[in-house]
Amino acid sequence: MKKIILILIIVISNSKAFSQTNAVDKKYTEVELNKDLDYLVNSIIETHPNPFSIITKKHFFDEVNTIKSNFKNGLDYREFYKLIAPLVASIYDGHTSVKFPGRKILNEGSTLFPFSATCDFKKKSITLNEYVGENAPIPSNATLISINDISSEKIIEKIIENTSGENKEYRLKMGSNFYFFGMILKTYYDFDEVFEVKYIVNNKIENKRIKAISFKNFMDFVKTKKSPTGQVNDIAADYVLTLKPEIKTAIIDFKYFNDEEKFDLFLKKTFDSINKIGIKNLVIDIRANGGGNSVLGNQLFKYIAKKTFSQYGKTTIKFSQLQKDYYEQNCKEDSTYCETYKYISKQKNGRIVHLKNDELIVPNDSPNRFDGKIYLLTSLRTFSSASNFAQCFKNYKMGTIVGEETGGWIVSYGDKITTKLPITEMPLTISTKKFYTIGSTDRDAHGIVPGLQMDAEKSLDFVLNKIATEK
Repeated sequence: MKKIILILIIVISNSKAFSQTNAVDKKYTEVELNKDLDYLVNSIIETHPNPFSIITKKHFFDEVNTIKSNFKNGLDYREFYKLIAPLVASIYDGHTSVKFPGRKILNEGSTLFPFSATCDFKKKSITLNEYVGENAPIPSNATLISINDISSEKIIEKIIENTSGENKEYRLKMGSNFYFFGMILKTYYDFDEVFEVKYIVNNKIENKRIKAISFKNFMDFVKTKKSPTGQVNDIAADYVLTLKPEIKTAIIDFKYFNDEEKFDLFLKKTFDSINKIGIKNLVIDIRANGGGNSVLGNQLFKYIAKKTFSQYGKTTIKFSQLQKDYYEQNCKEDSTYCETYKYISKQKNGRIVHLKNDELIVPNDSPNRFDGKIYLLTSLRTFSSASNFAQCFKNYKMGTIVGEETGGWIVSYGDKITTKLPITEMPLTISTKKFYTIGSTDRDAHGIVPGLQMDAEKSLDFVLNKIATEK
C-alpha cells in the first residue's frame, strides 16, 4: 500500500489535472453537453479501426440516445463523466478511454471514504486495507459487505463498467488499484459524510458508522508516506537490474517501455555484468508493465533470442483527420514524429490499410548475448507493448512464462492519439491501429497465458526458489 500511496503523490504533484482549478461547481448546458458527446462519438467512429467489434453499432447508438436524454437540466463534470465513461468502455479497448476525473471533481472540503481497498474479481469481494488516519474504526483486512447498503459486488460492477479494457478482470484491476478507493466511491456514488459499513472480521459480521475524511486531510496524510526505502527513484525507474550471484541469477524489473537510448545503455551494462559474473538464469519481470514503445522489446530480444524474430504478424491502420492533427502538433514539438506525420498526411481520411510484417530482426552477434534459462513474469497489469513482448517470447519459445494471463490481448488495438472534448476539455484517447502479434489470428480474444499459472505476487519468489533448488 505504501507503494501505491507514493505513486499517488508523484501523480498528484506532477499532473495538471491536480491543479487548483477544477470542475466541481461548474454546470454545463444541454447544448454544450450535446456538442461534447457528438464530438466524442464522431471522433471514435472516424478514428478507431473498428469500434464495433464487441458492441453492435445499434446498441452503441441506443446508449448515446439514452445519455442525451439526461442532458435537459444540465450536468456537472462528474455527472457527465459517469454517463460517457461506460459508453467508451463498452468498446472493450484499453487504449480508447476517457480519463478518470480525479482532482477535477474534488476540492479541499470534498469528503472521501477513509480506507484504501483491494478488489478481487474471482471472489467478487473487497478487502479494506489501510485507514487514512489514526485509531482505525475497522480492523485492517476486513472483508467489506456493503457501504450504505451498496454491496461490494455492485461496487465492483460499477468500477468495471466505467473502466476501459479488453477483459473485465483487467478493468477491475486498473480501475480499483490505480486510484485511491475513496476517490472511486466519490466519483460513482452520492455518499454523505457518514458511511454505514457492513463487513466481516474473524468470521463475524459487524456494522460500523464511520466518518468521511476531507480531501485536504487525505492529502496531508499521503504526504507523510514514504517508500519502504525512503526513496522515490527506486519506484519511478523504468528498468532496474538486481543481481543474485549466489544462485547465478539476474532480475530485470522492466516497468515501462520508455526511452530507447537510455534502455540501450541499460542493456549494454546489464548484459556486460551478467556475462562477467557468470549468470545462468535471467528473470524478466513485466508484471507492472503497462506498455510504451515496443521498439524497446526488440532491443531486449536481441540479447536473448536464439533466432530471427518479430513481435508482429500484421497491422491494420485507419487514417483520420484527428490522427493527422495529432501527429502534426507532435511534429512541431518533437522532430521524431515528423516522418510519421509526413506519411499519414498523404492518406485519405477513413482509409484502412492492412500491412503484413515480413521483416525479421536478427539477434546481436555480441559475446554478451544470453544463452541461459529465462523466466518471464506476467500479471493482469501486463498490457499493450508488454503483452506483445510476452507473446513474442512465448511464440519463439525463449523460456518459461510464470504468473497470470496478461491484461493486454494477443490481438488488440493501440497506437492511441489524444484529444480533448471541446467544452468540458475532458481528455479522450482513441486507438488508430489493430495489432496482430506474431502467431495470432482474430480468434485470439484473450491475453498471453503463462506456462506456469499462479498469483502474480508469488511468482518471483516461486522462480527464485525453483532456481535455488535446482542449482
